[in-house]
Amino acid sequence: MLPEYGFDDRTVSLYAKGMTTRDIQVNFEDVYEVEVSATFISQVTNAVMDELTAWQNRPLDAIYPIVYLDALVVRSRASGAVQNKSVYLALGINMDGEKELMGLWMAQTEGAKFWLSVMKVLYLALHQISKKWTMPIRDWKQAMGQFMILFGDRVSL
Repeated sequence: MLPEYGFDDRTVSLYAKGMTTRDIQVNFEDVYEVEVSATFISQVTNAVMDELTAWQNRPLDAIYPIVYLDALVVRSRASGAVQNKSVYLALGINMDGEKELMGLWMAQTEGAKFWLSVMKVLYLALHQISKKWTMPIRDWKQAMGQFMILFGDRVSL
């Protein structure tokens, strides 16, 4: 009976909006007249977290000819209060011309210091990949300069 309601999708959506497992449990009882345990809701959200962890640990491609860096300001609920937070995005175009989200990071505000930490993460990931190339990048300072073209005046290596 639960799958016809899109139970997993709705559970994850409500959880992402800041509802607790107990709040979600009450919501399903009120809206769908279905009793589910808070433990079951936790299992659903944990399954999503497992998928997220697998995505975060996936190997990146060796080459991204184009990398876009951007930050979005989103409203987030934490401890009952709604706050603005910055979500940093690294979007790469792979050799097949397909967009691939390389990573997401969240911080209180957007700033050059956090961008530097994002660049360090990308640097380390790409540095590990370059060891597998037949022609490794020898001058990482110059290569990182290509990534930091938008923030070159604010970030030094």
